[in-house]
Amino acid sequence: MGRIYLVRHGQAHLLSDDYDRLSDLGRRQAERAGAALAAQGVTPVLILSGALRRQIDTARHASRAANWRAEPKIDPAFDEYSQEDLFAPTYPHLASQAAISAYVSAQPDPRRAYQDLFERAFTGWLAGATRAGGLSWSDFRARVVKALQRATSRCGAGESAVVFTSGGVIAAIAQALIGLPDSQTLKLHNPLYNASITRLMTRGDAIALSGFNDISHLTESDDDALVTYR
Repeated sequence: MGRIYLVRHGQAHLLSDDYDRLSDLGRRQAERAGAALAAQGVTPVLILSGALRRQIDTARHASRAANWRAEPKIDPAFDEYSQEDLFAPTYPHLASQAAISAYVSAQPDPRRAYQDLFERAFTGWLAGATRAGGLSWSDFRARVVKALQRATSRCGAGESAVVFTSGGVIAAIAQALIGLPDSQTLKLHNPLYNASITRLMTRGDAIALSGFNDISHLTESDDDALVTYR
């Protein structure tokens, strides 16, 4: 039996024009995730991340804290969905990160405003709303499931792999593995914490979900600031 660990990236800069970079807190979260996996005896034969900077940097900080020998490799199929694919069908005027940042920053409660926008846009995307030439939810899910299958084929019995990715990717994989309808996928996506760990077990080509959204490594101290969603 093999094991695959899906680690969501650490906190990024949600309300800035350049979301794709870790905050100082995000770097600490990444280090905690890596150290916790190492303490559990995880010595991966394969370390992967998407091509986004927040994913790559999470892999780098976690790997350094864990003192893993394997070098992180990049597989762009583990990238998060684009802001354009998500927001453009429902909010054409908010298709860029800069536009979203400007809008929500002007609201009385920016994080609540972003969450409201996100939930409406994500619900529409799940229902089939797609921008011209863009990626649909079903196509996005198929892409990340194929990436997971490739990783599984490189992780034999008794071996482990760690994948540093994003919330949408983890939600898509969990949805596919448990057979949840598209309409219910937001219930998997919304609760995902930064630097959380989701565990999968593999046997040959078979993959099963064995643990979801674990943040015990972030709650071992009294530092509540380590626990974030965005």
